[in-house]
Amino acid sequence: MKLRVWQSKCINLAFNKYLNGQKHFLALATPGAGKTVMASELANQMLVNKHIDLVICFAPASIVANDFCDSLQLITKERFESL
Repeated sequence: MKLRVWQSKCINLAFNKYLNGQKHFLALATPGAGKTVMASELANQMLVNKHIDLVICFAPASIVANDFCDSLQLITKERFESL
C-alpha cells in the first residue's frame, strides 16, 4: 500500500523519536486522513524490527477498534483480536 507523504513523514518521525528514547508519540489528523493506516504501518515496522512485541489500541468505539484490527491484519499479515 502506498502511503501519503504525511503518513511516511509521521512514521519516520515517530520511529526516530522511539529510537532516541521517547516512548510516546501522538499523531493528530482529521477524520478519514489515514491515521489508522499510518499507525498500522508504524506498528508493522516496529514489530518486524523487534522493537515491540505487543500492539494495544484504545478506541472510542468498537467500530474504530475493529477497523484498526482489520488494518493491522492487512498490513502485518498477522492475526489480531478486537475486544
